[in-house]
This record gives sequence, C-alpha cells and structure tokens, in this order.
Amino acid sequence: MTTMNAAALHASDMFLAVTAHDALPSPPLPPMLPHVEGTKLEWFPSFAKLARRVLVESSAAVQQGHDVGLFIPHVPIPAWPTNWALAKTIPASSCKAMYGCATVLVQGLPIAAYSPGVANLLACADPASMPLGEVPTALVGRTVRVGLSLADLARGRADVEIDQALSLGLRAAFRAVAKPSVDAISRRIVASWARWGWTREPTADAVQLVTSVLDKQARTWLKKGVGKLVPAAKSAIGRRLVADAPPAVDPAAIYDDGMLDAIPRLQGAP
Repeated sequence: MTTMNAAALHASDMFLAVTAHDALPSPPLPPMLPHVEGTKLEWFPSFAKLARRVLVESSAAVQQGHDVGLFIPHVPIPAWPTNWALAKTIPASSCKAMYGCATVLVQGLPIAAYSPGVANLLACADPASMPLGEVPTALVGRTVRVGLSLADLARGRADVEIDQALSLGLRAAFRAVAKPSVDAISRRIVASWARWGWTREPTADAVQLVTSVLDKQARTWLKKGVGKLVPAAKSAIGRRLVADAPPAVDPAAIYDDGMLDAIPRLQGAP
C-alpha cells in the first residue's frame, strides 16, 4: 500500500495559521480580515482527544479528531482599528486534527498526523474552517513518524469537507430562520446597556455585534454536538475498511522496549 510519511502529533506541539474572519464595524473595516491564530494543541480541555497513556517525545499523543478548542488567540491584520468581531471569533474558535493513521492506534483511536500542504490541521475561519493549520514544531527533529495511506488521506479529506458543509449549512440556516429573533434579542440587550448607562444610546453597530456573538455561539455549540455524531456514524465504515488489516504499529513508528512510569513511549524508528 502506498503511504506518505507524516509527523505524529503530541500535546505540546504548536499550531499556526493565517485565516480570514469577519470584521466589525464595517465600514471602516472591510467585511473580512486576515487573522493570525495559534497556540498549543493542548489548550481547551472540553473537546480534546489526547491519549495520555501513550507518550510521543514525552508528551501525550494526539488522537485523530482532536479539537484544540475555544479561546484560541487571534490577531487581526491590521491590528488597528479594533476588530470588535473578535468578541465572537475567539470564544468560538477551533482547530482540529482531521488526519490520522488508521494502523497506529493510541488508546483505541488513530494517532493524529501532520504533513505540510497535504495533511494540515483544520483552522477556524469564516464562513467555514480551512485546512491551513501548520505545525512548525513537528517539522524539526520529529522522530516519531507514521505512514498515511491513500485511505487515511481520503478519510481525512472527507472529514474536512463534512465539517465545512456543516458550517456553511448552519450559517445559512440561522440567517434564514433565526436572524429576526436573534436581532430582537440583541436590540433588547443593547437597550438595557443604555438604560444602565453603559452606553449612550443603542447603536446599530452594537446590535450587530451582539447578534453576531449570539449567532456564532449557537452555531458553534450545535455544530460541536452534531459533530460528535459523525464519528459514530462513520465507525462501522471505518472498521469495514480496515477489516482485512488489523490495527498494528506502523514500521516507521515503534514502541520502545521499556516503560516510563508504566506509560508506553512511542519512539521514532532507530
């Protein structure tokens, strides 16, 4: 089987991406701005998929489907004037490891892998996440490597497209169905700010910002809930695909003979 050499990911790796996000108020800002985003892969615990009983270079192995999570730092370009849309972008952020090696399992799930330009992380963006996440720390001296088969790449690409389709579908649905109700709620919230003296008067920009925050949060949590159903629906297909090839450690990545505090260490090939 043809395979592509890729770096195994661990919790201490750092990702970096340049993506496009909404900007407010527009004008003076354009509707979209490039943003630099990045942090450690072990960031927000709620959506993490880490195999803590398997170490890659002394750090927990990352499983396929891992989500770095919410509150990922973002810096718009240019950074001034202030992009108030960061109030909805950062709390609803994500970065996912969509590619994994089905023949190298860590605590029952494929280990996440990265290859620049081919098997990138899926970084958050508007209107849908984009596979632009690079992992610079995995490019230098990474001895733990796995082979991604054509089936691995196809499954990862399918996961990317499912995620993007879900984002676009929910965005369109909310704007078609829920926007009038969300706008009404936002106007009430902004009006209460004026009554309490937090703002001089309700403004269209403030209403737009609150609407975008409520809309983004609702779509984010609904998407994450639906996203949890996708792996379960695909599990039977995945088992069928590897039925003739029982899970085994790839020749390019081996467990060492010893143990580190009773935790197996995934080492690079000698």
